[in-house]
Amino acid sequence: MKLCIFCNKEAVKKGSCYVCEDCKTVVLTKSPDDIINEIKISIDSIQSHIDSVNDYYLHGIMQRHINGEQLSKEELEKILFAEEFQRCRLVLDTFMRDGVQTDDITYRQNMYKLLELGLNFKKVFDEECHIIEI
Repeated sequence: MKLCIFCNKEAVKKGSCYVCEDCKTVVLTKSPDDIINEIKISIDSIQSHIDSVNDYYLHGIMQRHINGEQLSKEELEKILFAEEFQRCRLVLDTFMRDGVQTDDITYRQNMYKLLELGLNFKKVFDEECHIIEI
């Protein structure tokens, strides 16, 4: 049985990771180096798929969104996904650059977000990506 280090509740399996649904954190089962490598692979996979979508297309959707125009459900999902991914990526990049404190709740919550993004990727973009395995 795996427990959350923040609330001591039992972790549940989500994808190939154990998570605490209360804290929205990932329970780590690998070494810090393996975790960083896994994060990089997942981020690169999602980013390459986002980049493969026509940048002009995403930029056009974003511009219409900023201008307050009505977007289709599909367009809105893509924009919201891309925005959430970029926020998550910035936080995880900062942790990896400045040194990972694996017991930091913000770090673990962003790994949870990265897991959810990977699991939701197919629904939003109708393609597969690498899903983090920690």
